[in-house]
Amino acid sequence: MAPQPAAFQGLAGPRGAADDLKKLTGVSGAIEKKFNDLGIFHYWQLAELDHDTAHKNRRKRSTAKSARRLGGPGQGDDRGSRIT
Repeated sequence: MAPQPAAFQGLAGPRGAADDLKKLTGVSGAIEKKFNDLGIFHYWQLAELDHDTAHKNRRKRSTAKSARRLGGPGQGDDRGSRIT
């Protein structure tokens, strides 16, 4: 049996300066606030989310959909690709 991946743990606060998540396509200020409430402050955190992890918390479904939508190529990474 394969080991289970560790459950997603949001951060208590950003590590250094928080990334401006609103620069990602489809992320408004309200969605950025929801991400921050979940402990997501950086592009690398979004890049690490997988589909199952993003959907574990049904109460936050709209935020999870945003995270899944951001999972496309070049989105949510810390290299700045496709970030305007």
